[in-house]
Amino acid sequence: FTEQDYMTRWTKLGYQEIYFLKKVNHPNIVTHFDHVWLHSSKMERSYLAIKTEYLEKTLYDFLALEGGSSAMQQVEVFDRLFDHILGAVAFLHRQGIVHHDLKSANIMLTRVRQTKDLVERVIWKIIDFGLAQKQDSQNPKCRFFAGTRRFFCPEKEFRRTFDPFLADAYAIAMVLWEALLGNNKVFNRGEAWQ
Repeated sequence: FTEQDYMTRWTKLGYQEIYFLKKVNHPNIVTHFDHVWLHSSKMERSYLAIKTEYLEKTLYDFLALEGGSSAMQQVEVFDRLFDHILGAVAFLHRQGIVHHDLKSANIMLTRVRQTKDLVERVIWKIIDFGLAQKQDSQNPKCRFFAGTRRFFCPEKEFRRTFDPFLADAYAIAMVLWEALLGNNKVFNRGEAWQ
């Protein structure tokens, strides 16, 4: 890749991210407020700054830093994660949108304090729509092999044509498996495929 190829690719992904963030409105998908491309004569590259709602940490960090196992064993926390993420993915798929990079690092939490009863609730949200694509749900054949290999379905891993909606579902199953185990490092794809 040349520097120009690099910039062209990341600019395209940046515009793609903005396009999908503006298009979707769901309580479990990060909310886009604004964005700006930063560049000046002193910078060699342009950078995209996206202004979103405040999100505290990724599920990956939650599992690593908060001893996810004990936290996830609380049925309410895991149930909420399951409900929020599956609801958001179902919403995206009804819109014909495939994320292509669902993983624990692209799921974040925010804490919302209910003022009337002072109870703090955890809300899980999907982020990072740079690889997202609009897909025809009537003919869901795909050969787009981008994303994080650790969360690839077998067809995607072996470079075969695959259904991207099912590939997203597979990735979410792997995320929920990690969360259920309470460890973002315990993952053996060979065992998962058996």
